Amino acid sequence: MTHFIHRIAGVFAVQCLLLSGLCLAQTGAGVDHIQRAHQLIGEGKTDAAIAEYQAAVAMEPSNFEAQGNLGVLQFFAKGCADAMPHLTAALTSVQPDARLQALVGICQKRQGQVEEGERNLTAALPLVTNPKIRNLILLNLVDIEYSRGDLQQASSNLADLIKSEPANPDVLYLAFRVYTDLADSARDELTIAAPDSARIHLLMAERFIKDGESTLAIRQYQETLAKDPSLPGVHFELGEAYLKQSLDESSLARAETELKLALKENSRNAGAEGKLGVIEGFRGHSNLAEEHFTRALSFKGDQLDALEGLGKILRDRGENEKAAEYLSRASLADPMDETVHYRLAQLYRELGRKADSEREMKLFVQIRDLKSKSSLAKQRTTAQ
Repeated sequence: MTHFIHRIAGVFAVQCLLLSGLCLAQTGAGVDHIQRAHQLIGEGKTDAAIAEYQAAVAMEPSNFEAQGNLGVLQFFAKGCADAMPHLTAALTSVQPDARLQALVGICQKRQGQVEEGERNLTAALPLVTNPKIRNLILLNLVDIEYSRGDLQQASSNLADLIKSEPANPDVLYLAFRVYTDLADSARDELTIAAPDSARIHLLMAERFIKDGESTLAIRQYQETLAKDPSLPGVHFELGEAYLKQSLDESSLARAETELKLALKENSRNAGAEGKLGVIEGFRGHSNLAEEHFTRALSFKGDQLDALEGLGKILRDRGENEKAAEYLSRASLADPMDETVHYRLAQLYRELGRKADSEREMKLFVQIRDLKSKSSLAKQRTTAQ
């Protein structure tokens, strides 16, 4: 993962340097060189700025601000070998900058001095307020922690990173790696600690559901209930599994039984009410379906089955404006549900909202193609 961290660090770093005023104050001899360097940075002429800072440092090696700025530029432009002498020199100042300490820590990590690097990064983290530099620190700390198998600490630092960069694909990929390993570790520990427990059967059932093996999942849910009939949530998941297995009346009846048991456990189970509405919809009982959907939304305003179901019922009645409102809410509840986007595209077209219809159809195609590619990739991985 280290190569991956090096790559995304560069993306964060350039933004830090150019946008957030990372360069330190400039005083002392060689001020003309320093001022020209600062101007060149603003123009994006990094190599020329480096030359000006080198001239300033040559005139006054004890100018820690110039040393620090030169170290920063060298770090982002040429790497740690050129940057380290200047960064470490700047850190000998009476008031060393925590941002420079963070860059020194990153360089130490890259050069194999992992313990020293981690100490500097950890010390700098609470002192750095610049969000981009803070993210660099967190990225490198997560990399160190992940590499030594400290998944809990890596997860803790990732939580802060995701808050700051919630839509960054690289951060999300890193989160996927860490959280997947955490899940696998917990599964392995559970298997060793309780190999025939209700929880292990429940875990197996959930894994089968994710793999699309609903029949195998049903058996594991049944084993779970046999081991511990009072385990909460299992009846609801078993009801869902029956609906995934088949939509014939036999499966619908089994699903209905389990979902009603789920409502006995929790009378405000919005998911169970939503699924019961789906079942009545399949049976053609639109009035009963509407009752379940309405109750589901009274418990949870973004319950997906209820929003989709009411959207369909209203469209069948010709109330397209109201139907579009519910389906629009459904698209917010689950943006990756391509069926909702397709239905919205149809409704908007019928309502004469051409731009909205084209937008939803585009989303439908994009999500459908993405899921198709993901499915093919998964099939290839399984085949190997």
